[in-house]
Amino acid sequence: MSINTANGTTSQCPCILATTTTTNPYANCDTRIGVSFIAQSACLSCVAVVSLLSYVACSAFRNRRSPQWHFIRSHLDLYLLGLLMSDLVQSMAGIMDIRWISKSGVFEGHFCTAQGIIYQLGDVGVALCSIAIAAHTFAELILRWKEPPNFTIPLFVLALYGIFLALITGVGSAVHRHSDYFGNTTYWCWIKKSFIGDGIGLEYAWFWIAGTLNLFLYVPVFLALKHIIVVEPTSTCFRYRVKWTTKEERLIAREQAVPVNPRRMLYYPAVYLVTTLPISLARIPGFVSSIQVPFAVTAVSCVLFSASGLFNVIVYTSTRPALLRSSGRAADVTARRHHPPKVFLYSTEAETELDMSVGDQDETAGHSSNLSASSRSGPSPSPCL
Repeated sequence: MSINTANGTTSQCPCILATTTTTNPYANCDTRIGVSFIAQSACLSCVAVVSLLSYVACSAFRNRRSPQWHFIRSHLDLYLLGLLMSDLVQSMAGIMDIRWISKSGVFEGHFCTAQGIIYQLGDVGVALCSIAIAAHTFAELILRWKEPPNFTIPLFVLALYGIFLALITGVGSAVHRHSDYFGNTTYWCWIKKSFIGDGIGLEYAWFWIAGTLNLFLYVPVFLALKHIIVVEPTSTCFRYRVKWTTKEERLIAREQAVPVNPRRMLYYPAVYLVTTLPISLARIPGFVSSIQVPFAVTAVSCVLFSASGLFNVIVYTSTRPALLRSSGRAADVTARRHHPPKVFLYSTEAETELDMSVGDQDETAGHSSNLSASSRSGPSPSPCL
């Protein structure tokens, strides 16, 4: 089988392990197969995200005439929607790799520039929304912050994210408008290596910031759910004090608390680190030197990275089962208990009551309800004097 490559040469590809002396990596069958796996992983993420969003949209449509039904109930719902939309954008960039496979090479032009922009929007958007979700979870479960009934804060945060994403893509292109800012980066299109400082500062730095903050914020949440630490309000300038509990105190607290699996709270940072850490490690050698990372390493790391949307959908639907519960069944049960039927993207205290009534034991939602109740009844921290 003969294939025309990007530089005009012809490469024979009789088998998967075919080799070639051309500088075009797509002349090698291994490269095309590896990039095809990346595109397939992106397709799976796209299908998963679209399916989840379609389910929620159908639920909203079915209940559109019910004044008691709410599509968005908490701030986390909006952050999650932002994360899923960013995953969708990110997966679209990966699907665009199909063009380079079919053309047996990466060709610069409008399509190439579009892929570079979409990659940057999706990648940084996922990082920013992950930070927002981690910060909100930490504030509610550790600092006992009670979110206001309106959605001013999440809408403002997401608006800032949108402005920031527009700036990092628009300003970079405008500053280097006389140069090829987005272009061929060997296997796909992104910020060219001659502007790699922009690529690190405007994209990969946010991977590392988001990963660090996820660990920093979720580890205390895990320890608090295990009753290893207790965060108490104080009258000092720090406003909060961390207290390490004794073995006896932990046993008493676990007997009185709603059963919960604390490891579930580690799924969120684990997914983000699993999808971003490998690609970061695979790309760093190329950033700091001319070391050529084996394509197999790049392909595996990019497959994981492209599956970010799929992993997020699995985690959020498995830890928030009310998202997939039949809305009709939920409505019947809540009507008998004089509660309005709702479909949530995130678990809440009302959802916990629903779970108890239908016999579904959602441990994470139950404990979230318990902590939310304690935040309303617990003492408020005194201002710093």
